[in-house]
Amino acid sequence: MADVAPLKASEEVTVSGSVYRKAKAEVSERVIDLGNVRAGGSFVAGRMSVKNGAREDGYSDDLGVEFGEASGGFVAKGAGLVLGAQKAGDIAFGYEGSTMEGGLKSGKVTLGMVSRGVAGSGLSDVDLGEVSVSVRGRVYRAAKGEVESGTLDLGNIHLGEKFETGVIGVRNAVVADGYSERLNVEMGGVSGAVVKGAGKVSGLAAGQRDGSTLKVGLSGETVAGPKSGTVQLEYATDGQGSSGLGLASAGVGMVSLRLPLQTLRPGF
Repeated sequence: MADVAPLKASEEVTVSGSVYRKAKAEVSERVIDLGNVRAGGSFVAGRMSVKNGAREDGYSDDLGVEFGEASGGFVAKGAGLVLGAQKAGDIAFGYEGSTMEGGLKSGKVTLGMVSRGVAGSGLSDVDLGEVSVSVRGRVYRAAKGEVESGTLDLGNIHLGEKFETGVIGVRNAVVADGYSERLNVEMGGVSGAVVKGAGKVSGLAAGQRDGSTLKVGLSGETVAGPKSGTVQLEYATDGQGSSGLGLASAGVGMVSLRLPLQTLRPGF
């Protein structure tokens, strides 16, 4: 009879496996403010931090961050992120819409969060949901200086008399809706017989006028005949109290002082 191997009463089988944590998405903020720009300018990119908050012990998934839908002209820049446990990365947000019109710009950018199995785990990706980030910025119009009249008439005088002082009226011609800057005005160069007086307009609000500050006169009262000349106005847009962007040139204006300005000989 052939030999028969003896039967064993029991056999041990070792069973093993590993448990991995899903990635844990942590964002630093959900509202990104890109600040203020003047019309026609560009917003500086805003940033937020994303972290994989899962424990770093070799048994946690990576966190994938994917860029989803965006609105209002705002976008997430660059590629997505892949973050190991306890690792963080930054996402930049920008604006690709028009800044030619003043007002509040706002929109949303959606970030998709995915738990990705680390190399060797054999685990498939798991959707962790979406994070909606609100992005905003404000566009301010530069002040726009306008003279109320391009010609100033100081009338007629006799020889030896003095011309009355004339006043140049100006206004800030931008829309008054809370997204326009204030206007500063100074008198610049003059020509002909024009004499600059005192006066500087500061902080003229959108839609407002000034008809008392900028004063000019004419010289040459000892010579009969017509008197004329020009004065240049220098405009600056001032972000103090609105955009906070400081001063910037806003062009120039010109006012002519001309006929019928003349001196008359006594007896005529």
